[in-house]
Amino acid sequence: MGDRFIIETMSQSTRPSRHDETQSGVERHGMPSGEREAAGAVMLEALRKAGYRLTAARRAVVEAMQSGEHRSAPEIVAEVQRRHPGVGRATVYRTLAILSRLCAVQPSLLRTAQAHYAAADGGHHHHFICNRCHRVIEFGRCDADALALQLERQWGVRVQGHLLEFYGLCPACAGEG
Repeated sequence: MGDRFIIETMSQSTRPSRHDETQSGVERHGMPSGEREAAGAVMLEALRKAGYRLTAARRAVVEAMQSGEHRSAPEIVAEVQRRHPGVGRATVYRTLAILSRLCAVQPSLLRTAQAHYAAADGGHHHHFICNRCHRVIEFGRCDADALALQLERQWGVRVQGHLLEFYGLCPACAGEG
């Protein structure tokens, strides 16, 4: 397919040990099913609060996003249409755009020209991306709230979410010299 990414999820204190490989070739340390379901509930609630109807098609997109993986829009379309053949491509793209505006999902380029979407925890999503092997490490802790508050005070804006990405060398690549 395209580039291969290794995606790991790191919490503040522990690193998951379950290792999954997706059909898109993305290796991932798995997100527990309870977190996937919670992410889906957050997406549905964001749609509902914003006044959008929770149609079967929108629910199908949310269901596809609950895998916890970073997926490109074409991969999401394929997953939605595999499970729900009547849902059109344009509907999936519109739903992704709505969820992005609501900060329920965050698009990230992950060093490619094509956006990959992932559920955003409270409008936040964070990565470290290795410049050499393209390993992606997700991390949950973020100290950007103080910066967001400063932006709001200084510029009068209302911050609704953010995407934070750091680039460099992972431990394995840094050790290669």
